[in-house]
Amino acid sequence: MILLFKVAMKRILLSISFLVLLISACQPIFENHKSEATVDPVSARRALLRYFEILYQKNYDQVETIFGGDLQVLLEYNPDVRLDQVGKLFESACTINGFQCLAIKNILDEKKIDDFNFVFMVEFQTNEGDLFVLGPCCGATAQEMPPVSQFPIRVSWKNGEYRVMDLPPYVP
Repeated sequence: MILLFKVAMKRILLSISFLVLLISACQPIFENHKSEATVDPVSARRALLRYFEILYQKNYDQVETIFGGDLQVLLEYNPDVRLDQVGKLFESACTINGFQCLAIKNILDEKKIDDFNFVFMVEFQTNEGDLFVLGPCCGATAQEMPPVSQFPIRVSWKNGEYRVMDLPPYVP
């Protein structure tokens, strides 16, 4: 009887050990597969285009679905708007606060930072279709503050989807 008990215990321990080994051997495969699924520059680019299209079309109520960055600056500019009013924050940003919610003219470059982050170099167009150029600010000369027409915009994999992390260009 004791011999049968010992044999049964050995089989149980052996089975448990085998399962632990099997699970631990498979775990890196699942993790790598998950990382590979997120590396998708086409989806990241789509998120970028969608974000600026939402802002350009003034569909501010939809921006929360695609923006994943920090809202602190917008909260400081708009102290009467709550954090949960993301659409209202972006409406104020685009219509009152000086953020340039323009259509994308060109995506010049795309850099994969890691498995979850991209940076796109973007040019915007004015409402007249011209290239948007951010000129010198606040009394500075073009030599002191050269004009800028290319803007880096970060897109990150966050909460199971790509989200834009940066606000539109700002003109004081």
